[in-house]
Amino acid sequence: MTADERFQANLALVATKSPGLAEQLQQFPLAGIHLLPGPTGHLDGRLWSVQHQAWVPLCNPQDPLGEARHDVDALYTPHAKLFVLFGLGLGYFAVEFARRLRPYQRLEIFDCNPHCFKAAMYAVDMAPIMGERPVNTHLGDALPQVLQHMWLSLQSHEKFHIAEPIRSGYTQYVDAPLYEQLSVLSMDMIRYHHVGLATWAQFGPLIGDNDLENLPEFCTTPGLQELAGCWEGKPAVCIAAGPSLPKNLMLLTDPVLRNKVAVLTVGTMYATVRACGIIPDIVTTIDFQRLNWTDQFQGVPLDPRCTLVYLHSTYPQTVRRWPGPRFVGLNSSDTTEWLRHYAEPKAQASQVQTVAHLNVVMALLMGACPIVLIGQDLSMSGQTHHAPGALAQDIVPQDNLEAHVNADDIYGQPCYTRHSLLSMRTVFSQFAAANPDRIINCTEGGLHIEGIPDMPLRTVLEPLPSLLVAEPPLRTIAAARFEAYRPQTRWEDLTRDLSALEQKIVQATAWALRTQERQAHRLAVGNATERAAVTDALLASEAEIGALNDAVALIAVRRFDLIAAMAAIPPDPETTTAEALQDFHCTRLVTLATVLLETVPVVTTLVRRTRRRLADVAMQTPPTSSQLLRMFARQSYASVARWLGTAPQTWPGNGQPLGEPMRDYARLHAALAYAQQQYSVAAVLLTTWDVHPQRRARCYQALDAHAMAMQAAVQAYVCPSMAGIPTTPSASVALGEGATGPPSASPAEPVAAG
Repeated sequence: MTADERFQANLALVATKSPGLAEQLQQFPLAGIHLLPGPTGHLDGRLWSVQHQAWVPLCNPQDPLGEARHDVDALYTPHAKLFVLFGLGLGYFAVEFARRLRPYQRLEIFDCNPHCFKAAMYAVDMAPIMGERPVNTHLGDALPQVLQHMWLSLQSHEKFHIAEPIRSGYTQYVDAPLYEQLSVLSMDMIRYHHVGLATWAQFGPLIGDNDLENLPEFCTTPGLQELAGCWEGKPAVCIAAGPSLPKNLMLLTDPVLRNKVAVLTVGTMYATVRACGIIPDIVTTIDFQRLNWTDQFQGVPLDPRCTLVYLHSTYPQTVRRWPGPRFVGLNSSDTTEWLRHYAEPKAQASQVQTVAHLNVVMALLMGACPIVLIGQDLSMSGQTHHAPGALAQDIVPQDNLEAHVNADDIYGQPCYTRHSLLSMRTVFSQFAAANPDRIINCTEGGLHIEGIPDMPLRTVLEPLPSLLVAEPPLRTIAAARFEAYRPQTRWEDLTRDLSALEQKIVQATAWALRTQERQAHRLAVGNATERAAVTDALLASEAEIGALNDAVALIAVRRFDLIAAMAAIPPDPETTTAEALQDFHCTRLVTLATVLLETVPVVTTLVRRTRRRLADVAMQTPPTSSQLLRMFARQSYASVARWLGTAPQTWPGNGQPLGEPMRDYARLHAALAYAQQQYSVAAVLLTTWDVHPQRRARCYQALDAHAMAMQAAVQAYVCPSMAGIPTTPSASVALGEGATGPPSASPAEPVAAG
């Protein structure tokens, strides 16, 4: 076949898939490429490099096909599911590589020069690339965006088996900066997925539990999109917990500046920021584990003026107990996707790896500009890992050097970082690339983030007071939007389908028992024919469990070992017997059955508990005192708050004197305030109505304990030489709730009891 005949055959193949592309290729001039016959009868190609002013070989000039096959032998592996190739060249390598692909594998090709694609149509049969094989070819100058989308859209099973990207040799000389960018981006995204898998492996059971336990709050909480555009064109400061935070945090205490600048803080710094006399507008949290609730929020007096922004897999206690506005976002957990359809759509925050990412996501969504980062070191010194007072669990490098990577900070000084922190830096760079000239890093330390300029915070903040117009602070705007929100949840459908889900879990349990029995029988029989029949029946049962996918999904997220087993690559059919392949598939089914039986009791309990709490949320008639107490027992604090917000005169008194219902009302309201950690409010109610002296004492003890805990942390931030900044803000200002404990119950000048 001549080169022209091969081109026409390939053009017809392209036309079957994309007639428009075929027409463009036919009219597209083949410029900047020389095609010459080679010694073996295959075409040799050269591409003109403008940078080097020379012709660069696209393939081996002596034996392009033989060299391509040799390279494929060296680089192909059956133990990967995804391959990425940068540079198509004349297509010899790509075609031979595509021929090797197995049904579970795919190849993604990226080439910025469409001339190479047309030249390859003259050189090779493009059927392996353009046919039925799982190969995608991406051409043009928008490859970084296309590549990033490809990496972010990987399926779960592919993330377990990613081959290192392959780069054609000629890309070192032609369009080298672009291909280097693609290579770096790919390695960053592979690291990103490794961090995600590690998070899943560590916290999968908690994610599964929290997805269900937070369902009632998810259905009644506005999504992140409800805050879209609420801070358009105004500055926002995002506080993270990096070690450099003491350098500039206290600049935010300027009262002239404060209400003109939105302050968003991570949950690890919430207590310390308030202790420094700064009232944050938004606090963000994404943590799955109980430890982060007990460390970051438990025992900290919560401020009802501050808005909580969280992801739906957050540990439930923070969400349930928060006394102020709440807004929820979706993360990348897709195992409960079907549950989300019962409420109105909620905004996604799927790229969030750290709570500091959520700060930036919110600032971008609200339209803030500039967005100022402080405490965003993404690194640490040998002696410290977080800012003073940060409520976080971590270790310093000197205690475990193996877990850290050597790096240089923005000043060229040595520091330590981690692969997880480098992955987080990649996400910040993606934010900056998608939103140019909106983000400034005023951390004054730590790693440089590509695309984000480093500036001193004072330089950014000093001009703002004279330029900005006084308007309601962000916390006021967020509270108004929260109050205006009305849930659109289909309660009847959700309750009905949760009941049906319980039945599916029962069916999944029965399937698991049958699967184990069949496997035991299969291994026990000696007759080959009977064994084959049992094996066929066992493998056919896979379709049964497929019909129960939503029930299995609730279990799968909890068991990383199950996901890894189901994503395992089957043996090579060319070198493995049919019986060995059957054993592989049967073993996977038995693994699924075993995990189901181990996990079903937990999931069943959670589904039933969630269904009961949904009844509290969906209640339409005023509850009695006993029903409210039952809501307390179920920790349905938002539902209790909704009914306690009604006027006391409408309280169910059943003809009793007004005093007694009011006393019940005060007792319940004090209990709610205590549960939501508004200790000063609870103390006033308990004292006024002379109820529950033990709880009143605990309120004062909690305030005292928090004040003492913050005393040392605040000293690291307060500089006495800064005029107008007190070293120990008074508790009455920090509380913001109009009450403190009696003089004997608190230390002199307590530090920001909350």
